[in-house]
Amino acid sequence: MKAADWAPVSVRLPTWLGETQDLPLPLWRDAYEIVRSGDLWTLRVVHGGVLVYQGIGPIELIAEPPPF
Repeated sequence: MKAADWAPVSVRLPTWLGETQDLPLPLWRDAYEIVRSGDLWTLRVVHGGVLVYQGIGPIELIAEPPPF
């Protein structure tokens, strides 16, 4: 497991009207999974299956630097 797997994480949503949006997430990177089915992208919490995002893509998880 890489150190980035344990870093705080944000989800980068698709660019809309030239703007990229990164939303901070409360869990670690390895707590989420991204699934693509055709044009539909889904971000879920691995344990429990809580839906975080479903819509157009692409989306990606971005490791944030530690706050210290």
